[in-house]
Amino acid sequence: MRKRIELVSALFKEAGRAVGAMPLLLLQPLLTFITLAAIVVSWFVGYLYIHTAKDATIDPETDYVTFHLSTFFQLMKWYHLFALFWFTQFVISCQHVVIAGAVATWFFTRNKKKLKTPIATSFYNLVRYHLGSVALGSFLVAILKLIRAIFKKIERQMKEHPTWCTTFIQCCSCCLWCFEKFLVFLNRNAFIEV
Repeated sequence: MRKRIELVSALFKEAGRAVGAMPLLLLQPLLTFITLAAIVVSWFVGYLYIHTAKDATIDPETDYVTFHLSTFFQLMKWYHLFALFWFTQFVISCQHVVIAGAVATWFFTRNKKKLKTPIATSFYNLVRYHLGSVALGSFLVAILKLIRAIFKKIERQMKEHPTWCTTFIQCCSCCLWCFEKFLVFLNRNAFIEV
């Protein structure tokens, strides 16, 4: 147990040195938060546009006007939700790649004085070489999140009539949640390797 504690202590010391050498690394989560906030706000505005694009129909007997969302726009809601999942996962994955690249560059450079801008270099490498990998990994997670959202919608609609189907859907949702956590873990470690 003592060797493990010594290893963890050495890792924390090295991580402290890395953050001390690259203090701008602490601003990376703030930049990610601002980007995610902009994505969520623009997503919400888009959702409002989709939700208010209803067709008006007039009842000839009562002259009441009712509004109905067409099938196209109902499907657009799901597509829009998928876009939210994909963009948010993409931004978070980009953060993982940039931080991992900067720390790896710092760690494997022998002469730390010659190290110029590891964060900018890592961001350049992300855009130049690894954007496709990040897009694919975030796409897979987004698909899984969309499937879970569809299962959650079905589960809410079936809550009034509990049957064996409801239990089956809950079991599938739980399995999908576990698989999603595994896929996020796998993606994060793959992006660190990248």
